[in-house]
Amino acid sequence: MKISDINLNHTSKKLEFQNPKIEFDYKQLWKVFKKNWLRLQGCELEETPEVIENYKPLFFYFAEDSRFFKCRNLYKEKNNPSFEKGLLIVGSYGLGKSAVMETLQASLIGTDKEFIGTHAMAVVDEFEACKTSHDKIMFNRRHINGTFLEFRAKPRYFDDVKTEREASNYGKTNLFKDILEKRYSNKALTHLTCNYHPEHEGDLQEALREFDEKYGGRVYDRIFSMFNIIEFKKRRCLKYSNNIYLEWFVYFDLQVL
Repeated sequence: MKISDINLNHTSKKLEFQNPKIEFDYKQLWKVFKKNWLRLQGCELEETPEVIENYKPLFFYFAEDSRFFKCRNLYKEKNNPSFEKGLLIVGSYGLGKSAVMETLQASLIGTDKEFIGTHAMAVVDEFEACKTSHDKIMFNRRHINGTFLEFRAKPRYFDDVKTEREASNYGKTNLFKDILEKRYSNKALTHLTCNYHPEHEGDLQEALREFDEKYGGRVYDRIFSMFNIIEFKKRRCLKYSNNIYLEWFVYFDLQVL
């Protein structure tokens, strides 16, 4: 069965049990993704050069297409990209990081790339609502061990990390420091999205160093072995004489997807 054969009206549970191993390539994923984008985001996907360049590493990654390793938005300076690692997507507000991952989550149902997504703040809320030791065991299975019923063996995606408040449940806890350290130890595949450092917009290095500020040096050191780092970039304006020209950060072939 191919991913393009999925009935988009099915529930995730039905797809999970009926089609456990759906085969797909990046073109089929892109086709299903655009249908799900319209359904989930309420509008047609604007296939601008910026969108294509930002999104295509994700499609090559999930399709395990070797062109992933040549994508210019893939950070390689301190990192060795691998399909065995998760994704860390960094970029400004409004570039669609959360929307693209939400839509990919829906589009990958029933494949071996399926993942479960949660906003970082919702994870904190859930932890703070734990009242018993059993509640905390179930929390750990969902978010740390990945062994709770429908969450079994599926990668976890945490949206908008570094923005969550310190968790409070009979004491203060730097919750995502614990989650990321334990998921690293458990070799649990993880995906993240985050923004740039608020004082260093557009600076990828500072965005990564903020992991050190927020979660400590151990987490910072491990992000390079846990994640492929993708930077979502904005177009920039360059002014010459009295004219303004729009120049993209990179050049690419719009027919690649």
